[in-house]
Amino acid sequence: MTQTKKRVLFVSSEMSPFLETSPLATVARMLPQALQEQENEIRILVPRFGVINERRNRLHEVVRLSGINISIDDNEAANLKVLCDEVFGAENFVADFIWQHRKSSQNDVDVSLSHNHTLCFSKKRDVFRLNPLEIDSGKFDNPDADPRGPWVADPFDAPNIRPNLTYPITNPITGEKHLPPNGRCWRFSQEKFAQALSEQRIVFGKNGKGRPQFKRFQSEAEDKGTNPFTVWTDTGTATEGTKELMKLFDGQKIFDTPKPVRLINEILKLSVDEDSIVLDFFAGSGTAAQALMEFNLDGGQRTSISVQMPEVLDYDSEAYKAGYRTIAGITRARIDKVIAKLQAEHPDKIADLACAHFILAPSNFKVWRGDANTADALREQLALFQSAEKPGTHAQDPSDQTAMLAELLLKHGLGALGVHAISKPKQLAGAMVHRVLMADDRQMWLCFDTYTEALKDEIVKAAPAQVVMLNSCFVGPKADERLANLQLELTGLGIGLTVI
Repeated sequence: MTQTKKRVLFVSSEMSPFLETSPLATVARMLPQALQEQENEIRILVPRFGVINERRNRLHEVVRLSGINISIDDNEAANLKVLCDEVFGAENFVADFIWQHRKSSQNDVDVSLSHNHTLCFSKKRDVFRLNPLEIDSGKFDNPDADPRGPWVADPFDAPNIRPNLTYPITNPITGEKHLPPNGRCWRFSQEKFAQALSEQRIVFGKNGKGRPQFKRFQSEAEDKGTNPFTVWTDTGTATEGTKELMKLFDGQKIFDTPKPVRLINEILKLSVDEDSIVLDFFAGSGTAAQALMEFNLDGGQRTSISVQMPEVLDYDSEAYKAGYRTIAGITRARIDKVIAKLQAEHPDKIADLACAHFILAPSNFKVWRGDANTADALREQLALFQSAEKPGTHAQDPSDQTAMLAELLLKHGLGALGVHAISKPKQLAGAMVHRVLMADDRQMWLCFDTYTEALKDEIVKAAPAQVVMLNSCFVGPKADERLANLQLELTGLGIGLTVI
């Protein structure tokens, strides 16, 4: 009996190695892998970051401070929309852009899948606006030699019914009276229509015997631009993306299904300004980085940040045989190759083009072992996790606490955009306290030293919005009691307490 391949979508608040704050991160990593090895199709959604697919744990996304695009195929599009509505708010949904990634038909399936979905959400929909696109100048003509230049005839009617915009218009040649179509009205009042007619901006079809139309000049359209369509049929294909990458790597196919540069360019046109920062959190082969570097040939100063885990490549893969050991290695190599290519082709435009490579430091916290399948092994793990942090990660010297501080801020979603200022560490009641002013002008205190009643008094006096401490801060025979009492007292004062 043939077992049907299952499609499984996992939703987790954390996942190793991307975000680890509890044993759940390891479970969220190992369980999907085990199901994948049984030839099931797996999708993983980590709401803070996006979707990780089963192929290379990649998410192709371009992030703007005010908007986010998430690309996914037809299998989970409906589920992803529901999840994104919950994460970002349904009111912040902008559009579902359909990308035709395949031009040829698949012969091995009964329905040839030829499109992907790119869901666009904004941080705040009422103020978010996509950039207008360039107009199609081929649509404009000047058959009457109008000195104002080429124009196109737009319908004169508009949606809805408004009494002051509903009146008869007489064709001056035929004498026929025209009213708006059912359920619609004219776009101008009768007075503005008369003015437009006197300015020769009203035409009645090509032969002058049709319904009223409004002249829209090319110069006006260029100033306003045009809105994007939700169906993209000319933004490259998956095959094009593969060929682009192979050309950079001397004909070697070192990566599966890279996105074409033209697709990312289309997203960039809609999303970025001249000095935007673009984040591709699961960079894959680095298509977004290449697209942005080429996009900057227009004189822009946009910056690209590519993040890719060093996932080990298959031993028998073409990329491994070519000398690459991780996906991150491919990402870095592509960026370097594109920089060299652009410097050779456009030395006058990208003289200062460069890339810095950074490797993520290891976590200051212990990682839960998912292979603890016996009672003794589980007890050993539990004993180890009485203190979640690794030994020596929070020494008394403030300089030694910097890495711990940075990691905890990031895990609380307080990166560069979430923090206004970090004060110089201060000794309070014998403990080193890190004071952080968050973007909402509230204070967060972080302390990694032993808790005392005197420290509690300092917290109560300052009344920060949030306090973060380590479980190891509470020592002694009544440690749990002191922690519980502190939790109750701070909660009553409206102060949040997080213990890790």
